[in-house]
Amino acid sequence: MTTDLLNKVGTRLGNIDDLPETVKKQIPEFALGGLDEQVYIVLKDDLEGIANLSEIIVALYQRFKVADKTRQDVTEAVYRLIRKKVVESVKGRKAVYKISSLKGKSAPDLLETRSDEEGL
Repeated sequence: MTTDLLNKVGTRLGNIDDLPETVKKQIPEFALGGLDEQVYIVLKDDLEGIANLSEIIVALYQRFKVADKTRQDVTEAVYRLIRKKVVESVKGRKAVYKISSLKGKSAPDLLETRSDEEGL
């Protein structure tokens, strides 16, 4: 068995968006709970798949009334999602994160759209 083949193990799952939730919960890399799941939900459903940390914190409060978590707690949740390859950092932007499986638009395209909408 080659090292290259062994390195591929666990990285070939691909896009899981079309899997039913029951199947996703069977895969530990994608099983989310607590604050991690809430961060993922607000990123995906409320923030168009991309946001900075402050937007995530506000969205967590607006959707789930999360008021007892610090910025550090939210940052740690985001980093856990990054390790699970569900979320990724946006290159060149500090504390900006996006859902890893965004289809059709790259992060720069999304950033340009947001800037245009906000008149920036």
